Amino acid sequence: MLKKNLIMIIIASLMGLLIPTLSFSKNILTSNQEGDSLIWITETQLRQTNIMFLEHEKLLKRDSLLSQQVLHLEQAYINYNKIDSLRKIQLSNAREQIKKDSVVIDDMNKKIIKSKKKIKNRNYAISILSGLLLLIGYAAIK
Repeated sequence: MLKKNLIMIIIASLMGLLIPTLSFSKNILTSNQEGDSLIWITETQLRQTNIMFLEHEKLLKRDSLLSQQVLHLEQAYINYNKIDSLRKIQLSNAREQIKKDSVVIDDMNKKIIKSKKKIKNRNYAISILSGLLLLIGYAAIK
């Protein structure tokens, strides 16, 4: 009985070791690879490869930053166009207001000129009347 238990334990442990070994074995893989290949590279080649990877990483970061910068510049361009259109509207409003104000100023200038003519005519009339009154007064005295 002890032998049977020992044999069963040995078989169970072998199966426990054999199943993982077979499941990860290269024989199970279906690959067209006929044999392993090993590539040797020199230290210089390794440095060059690492430099290429670093440059690639640096260029990816730079590309990302440039893309962000382009997006920011496009947004700034859109904002400047909005500001420009608002300023054009303000400029046209100011020009219209200037036209209206210049019409009002012209009307006021015409009124002032008419008023000055009236005052000038009154002054002439008063001067003439004063002169006539002086002449009449002087003639009455003599």
